[in-house]
Amino acid sequence: TSIFPLATGNKALGIVRVVFKQPGKQHDNQEMELAHAIVNIGAVGIQDALHLNTAEARASQLQLLGEIGREITSTLDVEAALENAMINTQKLLDVEACVLFLLDEQGEKLVLKASGGRRVRIRDVAIRLEEGIAGWVTRNQKPLIVNDVRTNPLYHSAIDGQTGLLTNSVLCVPMAQRDEVLGVIEAINHPNGAFGETDQQLLSSVAAWAAVALENANLFQRVAAERSKLEATLVETDDAVVLTDLSGNIMLINQTACQAFRINADEAVGQHAATVFMNNPLGELLGDNNIALPIRQEVTTPGDRTLHATISEISEVGKVVVMQDITAFKQIDRMRSQLLGTAAHDLKNPLNAIRLGADLLMEANLSDQQRKALNMMQRATDSMANLITSLLETIRVESTATLINEPCPVNDL
Repeated sequence: TSIFPLATGNKALGIVRVVFKQPGKQHDNQEMELAHAIVNIGAVGIQDALHLNTAEARASQLQLLGEIGREITSTLDVEAALENAMINTQKLLDVEACVLFLLDEQGEKLVLKASGGRRVRIRDVAIRLEEGIAGWVTRNQKPLIVNDVRTNPLYHSAIDGQTGLLTNSVLCVPMAQRDEVLGVIEAINHPNGAFGETDQQLLSSVAAWAAVALENANLFQRVAAERSKLEATLVETDDAVVLTDLSGNIMLINQTACQAFRINADEAVGQHAATVFMNNPLGELLGDNNIALPIRQEVTTPGDRTLHATISEISEVGKVVVMQDITAFKQIDRMRSQLLGTAAHDLKNPLNAIRLGADLLMEANLSDQQRKALNMMQRATDSMANLITSLLETIRVESTATLINEPCPVNDL
């Protein structure tokens, strides 16, 4: 019997015991060298097989890690995404269970939100930041490996009672975004009893993906909340409001605008503004991207209401037009013009009579003082007549002219 070391380089793989058929026979050096060579060839083969298995396992882990990252960041259903991520992470690390804790709104407790592997009792599971391995990782923002929890003072058996797990070894990593801890992920009970650096790197990658997904979901929720507030404001306002995208398609039209232009909101949304507001200048203003904004213009509704429209640009969104009903103001303005016109005409007739009387008196035999008084009367009546004429002309221009606000070069003024 001969024993040979099974090794490659300085790495021992095991031993090989060679038992010869003829007991007690002495073997020469040539036979021993041949046996040793065969053992060395076998060691190389075993080493290659181990490397192949390790490479295949690593490739499989990286593929599963990529799938976890894609799945967790491609949806806004964070609860389902985190649950699936923990299930896949448990498979990735081949541990008994993976659990994910998130900080509550007060930042005082860690609440279990997702788990994978062995069934975990999720209801009412919460850990104070001063307790357990998860609390320590959250406070220190550092990963922690504990391969024998019974010897670690951070371990709290009461937490196992809450989760329903019997913990022997733990790998815990923080989930952080912009130096702010959002929670932690724990891998519980390694199949070989001890977690290593590779396990920590894999779980940290999952935690990074989860933190990005949470941040994206929180950002989306904030944007959605702000958009809901804006939409509620636009919908409930008494002004007519229309919002279009960059292509001129209607994104939002409130009830006031629908009533004013006799439009069905469900049919209008998604249609081009030029189609919805056909034969109305509003359609051209909203659909033309070459118009300099903001712009103000009066538009008329099918019900002959007059609206003062202000069209503005919203960066990376499109255009918004806010229209105020000024029909009553226009009617008051017309009444004012009519009243002033009537008063001017009524004043002009007696002034003409006064002027005619003054002209006749000038032909009489008057003293210098009387003639001076008549001249003053004539000049006064002429001034009044000119003022009335100017007033009538202003009223005529206001009633017929349409003013459009347009930018113009200062040098042309």
